[in-house]
Amino acid sequence: MKTNELFETVKKNNRVAKILGVYTIDNLPKVRLFDGQVINLQFFAKFVKNMPENEAVVFGRAGWGADFEIGATAYYSRIHFAVIRVGDMWQVLDCSLNGTSIVE
Repeated sequence: MKTNELFETVKKNNRVAKILGVYTIDNLPKVRLFDGQVINLQFFAKFVKNMPENEAVVFGRAGWGADFEIGATAYYSRIHFAVIRVGDMWQVLDCSLNGTSIVE
């Protein structure tokens, strides 16, 4: 998904994409969902490393076209969080209603 398409979709759903952090490819964090589920983004580093700038990788509810599905219940947003490339850095964005955080 293109980054501008991500922001338009999030806005249409009356949500705001919140930047959780900016990382190098070798330092992608673990992300904690509202229910305690932890997703290690280092596992996805190989996938996102070669993505073009202005592309977004979407993690979201199953059955709604996310690149990676995190769960099937309505507690997960269609676009729950995303990783976008900006130059040589990657931003992690929370696009959900229920929350996503970085594991420190």
